[in-house]
Amino acid sequence: ATPAGGSGSGRRWPCARHAGSSIRRGATRWRRAGPVGGRTRSRANAVAASPPAGDHRGVLEILPLGAVDPEAVIRQDERAFGFRYDRVSRPVARADVADMRGWAAVDRGEVVAFVGARPCEVTLPGGCPVAAAGVTWVSVAATHRRRGIASQLMGRMHAEALERGEPLAVLIASEGGIYGRFGYGVATWRRVVRLDRRAAGLATPFEDPGRARYVEGAAALDACRAAYERYRVAQPGAVSRREPWWQRAVAMKTPQWVVHEDGDGVVDGFTVYSNELHWDYGHPASRVSVDDLVTATPEAREALWRVLLGLDLVGTVETTWLSPDDPLEWQLADRRALRTVEVLDGMWACPLDVAVALGARRYLAGGTLVLEVEGARFRLDAGEGGAEACPTGSEADLVLGRGALGSILFGGVRPTVLVAARRVVERVAGAATVADRMFLGERMPHCNTAF
Repeated sequence: ATPAGGSGSGRRWPCARHAGSSIRRGATRWRRAGPVGGRTRSRANAVAASPPAGDHRGVLEILPLGAVDPEAVIRQDERAFGFRYDRVSRPVARADVADMRGWAAVDRGEVVAFVGARPCEVTLPGGCPVAAAGVTWVSVAATHRRRGIASQLMGRMHAEALERGEPLAVLIASEGGIYGRFGYGVATWRRVVRLDRRAAGLATPFEDPGRARYVEGAAALDACRAAYERYRVAQPGAVSRREPWWQRAVAMKTPQWVVHEDGDGVVDGFTVYSNELHWDYGHPASRVSVDDLVTATPEAREALWRVLLGLDLVGTVETTWLSPDDPLEWQLADRRALRTVEVLDGMWACPLDVAVALGARRYLAGGTLVLEVEGARFRLDAGEGGAEACPTGSEADLVLGRGALGSILFGGVRPTVLVAARRVVERVAGAATVADRMFLGERMPHCNTAF
């Protein structure tokens, strides 16, 4: 995803020539920072809307992605993120745009803002996949800030997601202060860790029932797709990876791919890493960056970490995608060999259809709660057979916004914590404690996919 009002998204590939976008019928037009109520859906019905005398900021139109030149979208992306796509990455960027839907703000033929999305599935607690809009490529040109453009585009994207039957919208943000106002809350976290390879030995012996091996190119993709699916259907917060995602991963990187096979020869995990060669005056001090590590079994996880910590000529091993509850540090003979450099927000979630989102997951403890979400009340009944949520007129137990619900929904944040932070209001004493028991997940939610 990318930040609105600026730039943002974990995915980045740096050139694009620019071609002006033609204005199409059916576009939405409004004056500069015009509010939602001031726009019209049809050009035919739009007023000429000339800017006031002396105002040269132009007239904006909202166009679907299919009505603008992809090169114009890429050019806006370059401006927002401060780089240029090169000959290798530009075709990948064009393919990336072709794989999404989106909305653009156009000023006199120039794309000045964009929001994109791809359909995906995200796993809720209980191994419950649910359809979601994977929001990405969000940006607003520096020349068009503070005009409400991002709000217009995000509103269009959310409405389109609901029409497509996607009760959730999710994204990866490059800045943490933007998306709360659009109804998003932090749903997963990731640790940035650095290991001293020489000191990071595992404490207990391990006999691998399978084997690890290096793979390349198409063989890597074939081996890893199925393993990732096994992992993500059981991991709350994990999102599906579409075929273009895998193709981009191979096209944009030249790392090492290692897969692990169980005793029957079935791939149950893989890791992707790159090695930056470095010598410190005769002493090997290379740095290994672990870009991806996915395992469906504990044996695969331990075997692959043993490969990474056994690499020769390496001083440090680091990753930015370690789950907060990963057991690695407890397996080390010296826990100080692992340093947590930072804990960052991972995936953000916005419940678009609250009733569907609440009813889509399973709950470890049964119970009944009435939640008031931005003025609308929903009765949640959870039991062993599943859960059901429906609108109600009953008095609320808890009052919260969509962002807070997006955090609670995946089981990684206790409602009592958000009550203490004044992000949730407890109307009935003890209701937050009941919600703690109900919303707790079987494991910490984690998303290790940048989209």
